[in-house]
Amino acid sequence: MNLSLTTLTPVHIGTGRDLQGSTEYLWFDQNNEAVVLDDEKVLNILGEEQMSQWIACIDKGEPLMPLLRQRKPDLVPMDVARRRMPLQGGRINERKAIREQLHSANRAA
Repeated sequence: MNLSLTTLTPVHIGTGRDLQGSTEYLWFDQNNEAVVLDDEKVLNILGEEQMSQWIACIDKGEPLMPLLRQRKPDLVPMDVARRRMPLQGGRINERKAIREQLHSANRAA
């Protein structure tokens, strides 16, 4: 038997991977969005000389944003983003992990 299903709403298909706040994603209040961090972009901002401070932030669970803003005061989401996640009507608590989702470049217009 073959079935064809049509979804009525967007479907979330997760990867099963959790993203840790301030380590793997950052929240930008002014843009009301979270961004999944691109490690290469972060390293370009911090520089190799700040690598130990970045690692210390991760180890101690301290926020990364102050360190980034110290090096780049005009930091915007795309400066560090691999992927952006706009959120309407709320805020993500960076102390909690969020679930990563799979996405495709084959989006319908």
